[in-house]
Amino acid sequence: MILAFDNGSEVDTIDFDATMSERWDAKNSVTRRPVEQGADVADHVVVGAVDFSCVVVVSDTPITVPTTQMYGVTGQVREREVDIGSVRKMRKGADAAKGTAAEYDVNSGTVRIATLEFSEAFSRVERIGALLEQIRKSAFSCTVLTTTREEDNMQLATISAPRTRGSSVEFSLTFTQIRTADSETVSVPEPAEPRARASTEAGRQKLAAVTDAPTQASALSALAGLF
Repeated sequence: MILAFDNGSEVDTIDFDATMSERWDAKNSVTRRPVEQGADVADHVVVGAVDFSCVVVVSDTPITVPTTQMYGVTGQVREREVDIGSVRKMRKGADAAKGTAAEYDVNSGTVRIATLEFSEAFSRVERIGALLEQIRKSAFSCTVLTTTREEDNMQLATISAPRTRGSSVEFSLTFTQIRTADSETVSVPEPAEPRARASTEAGRQKLAAVTDAPTQASALSALAGLF
């Protein structure tokens, strides 16, 4: 697996030594209410983000020369003679009828093997561990490339690196994809007529006196008007 990330000034990559497992997860939120006939069903589905999890291995004694995070350290394959000590080789097999055991010749020998040697000691595990933590804290945008899939706009969510013996570490990583949407600023035309009248301050108004009951003269005048 290869992890590419944008650190703001350039795009850098991490090429892990091995990928033990990987998993892609994607889920949509679908309405459970009835959808009207003829309506666009896509309007009732919310597309969810893509999640990715993996277990990768980083070693300080790789079997091939890593392509990233070596910082000037070089590697070269060299052949050498290795003493394998005494080797027994059967000269004559056992004879059960005669009751004789097998006979062996003992030879001392060497074998020629090819080994990968580096120009100096290095700690790639420490370098990549610190780099992954920087990616998480700085929220760098990442692109995940595997043998089956490639996704961009991925954010490193969690890092787990249990400590074990040996010169290699298994990193458990999880990523969540950030979905983006396009936006555009448009000009709004002025309305032909104002939508509402502007409010004006009427000032303090004088209240008219209110009487509780009509006077006697008013009552007689009202009766006279009936005849």
